[in-house]
Amino acid sequence: MIELGYVHAFRGAFVKGLREGRDFDTFLMGLATGVPTAAVVAWVANSRGDEAIFTYLCVGVVLFGVWNGAAFRTGFSLQTEFFLGTLGPSLLTRTPLFVILAGRVASDLVLGLVAAIGVVLTILAIADVPLHVASVPLFALSAVFGYVTLLCLGLVLSPLMVLSRERSGFTNAVRPFAAVISGFTFAAPVLPLGLEVFTWFWPTAWAMRAVDGSIRGTGAAEIVGQLALGLLLMVVFLGIAQALLRLVERKVRRSGDLAV
Repeated sequence: MIELGYVHAFRGAFVKGLREGRDFDTFLMGLATGVPTAAVVAWVANSRGDEAIFTYLCVGVVLFGVWNGAAFRTGFSLQTEFFLGTLGPSLLTRTPLFVILAGRVASDLVLGLVAAIGVVLTILAIADVPLHVASVPLFALSAVFGYVTLLCLGLVLSPLMVLSRERSGFTNAVRPFAAVISGFTFAAPVLPLGLEVFTWFWPTAWAMRAVDGSIRGTGAAEIVGQLALGLLLMVVFLGIAQALLRLVERKVRRSGDLAV
């Protein structure tokens, strides 16, 4: 059973994240990362006239914008705590660091959705191609699940940034790679085999497979199976995130250095 204190801690971290990220600069950063991509997608859609591809890219470009912003903020959130030496209170509380960080990641995803409004408006302003969905319920389920999978990706990225000490632009390498194998702009089956292999172990990629299937009219059983695989991988990623955060905590407690 989930302890009530964990719920309060999650809510507190979530609200704190929203307050810290509700400034205009955060919104502008989301627009800067999403709107140019959306404009390209809309232009390609007009030239191709393929409703299925356009609908797929609309979902992908929104998730891409959310991921770019959330990955940046979430990745640096834990790192910033180390730089400022403010991680102490989080380690002294009985609430696991995983719960606190999960609240922060959730707030980053919500903030990313606010910036995604500009992405959607850009697409609607430029593209003349109508949206096409074979199964609206499965499409909505797949798109929402794709958004939720970003939570576990952010939870893994944050401790990895700390453990790598942001060497050689760690985030700058991970963010675009994750975007490619997630299938935001290219469906997994059209990727080179060397990259497609990575998508088999990536929860968001299975969500985007389900999005594609719901657009094109793939059988419900196949789509549900893809979502189930994505959910299983999401659980694995959450387990990895917990293990990495415990490693960070042990490292801090042994060294006694909040700057790690």
